[in-house]
Amino acid sequence: MPATDRRAGGPVVVRGDWLVQSQVRVIPGGEVRFQEGRVTDAGRGISRAFPNDPVVSFPGCVILPGLINTHSHVELTLLRGTGRGLPFARWLEEVTREVLGRDREFFEYSAREGVREQIRGGVTTLGDHSTAGVSHAAIREAGLSGVVFREVFCLDPDADHKPALDFLASELNRMTAESGGDVRIGISCHAPYNACPPALDAVVSRFKGVPRSIHVAESPEESAFIRRGEGALAERRRERGIAVREHRMSPVEYLDNRSYWHPGSQAVHLTQASQGGSGRAGGSWSLCRLLSCVQCGTRGWHPAAACGARCGPSVRPGNRQRDLKRAAGSVRGDENGRDGVAPALCSGQRTGGFCDGHVRRCGLAGVPGPRDTGAGFSCRCGCIAAHRHASG
Repeated sequence: MPATDRRAGGPVVVRGDWLVQSQVRVIPGGEVRFQEGRVTDAGRGISRAFPNDPVVSFPGCVILPGLINTHSHVELTLLRGTGRGLPFARWLEEVTREVLGRDREFFEYSAREGVREQIRGGVTTLGDHSTAGVSHAAIREAGLSGVVFREVFCLDPDADHKPALDFLASELNRMTAESGGDVRIGISCHAPYNACPPALDAVVSRFKGVPRSIHVAESPEESAFIRRGEGALAERRRERGIAVREHRMSPVEYLDNRSYWHPGSQAVHLTQASQGGSGRAGGSWSLCRLLSCVQCGTRGWHPAAACGARCGPSVRPGNRQRDLKRAAGSVRGDENGRDGVAPALCSGQRTGGFCDGHVRRCGLAGVPGPRDTGAGFSCRCGCIAAHRHASG
């Protein structure tokens, strides 16, 4: 398609050999009509219904919805490969050293390059994690949408975290003012080993309703640090004179006990919190899908549902899967989760593949169905907040 701002007002119809609306709906010779930055119609014969609209044809091509990347760090694009092959703790140190040695101009350029890569890969919506507070501008300038999670690091449980959180608050205000309507701003406490209990409590208390993300259950070193106060991460922390305490629980439980999870939260990685094949999806797990399931009374875990598909068959998760359910807020004991069976994702009453409540809230009538990247149910508009199904 010509390099034009997708939010431009003039209508245009785009035609391809195939139109993919979902995993179960593919239309030969399909067309999509855009106006004022939104999809107004999609299907067959759209150009005949709007004969005065210009048509852009792409012979031999497939039109498909923009992909959603729920875990990116576009500001760090130019640091790709840093510390590759090193043990986790040493890799983390190497990346940190590189990040601290760069200036704002570097991150701005890196973010623009990262956004270009995302576009070339078919991604139009991002859940980006920002270390320098500049990626939102690159995403907005490119006409993409998503949520940018401003990272904050609070390691020392004995330190005064108010200055860091004051700065975080000012960053949220600045980035929100600079982002426009298509890019939302959230926060990320980075990872449990970089988020001590007093800081987590302060974040939860102070930033209510703000979208949250965090890297969690990523490595055995993280688990050893949180559970027992041991391992390479703990040793390096003590070398710096920072207190390390054992919490005798998993990283996901640690965050749950600090009330970090709420509707709209996102957990990244979870490779150490097994839930069989569906617990790990490309290294990222989007909790919006699981959190929305709590609104539905249907039981049973199931693979990510295709557009309009009914809830899949129940699968009883094993004991090691409780971390995922705890993170998703869906462990509700015997009342709704006897024998470890969690509520399932309800297909609900959907319009164009979205639940009715989300269509009304985001103005998505007529937009093709949801995108399922294997990392969970995500919306065309990029809203990572929980979807409240009409049936719930």
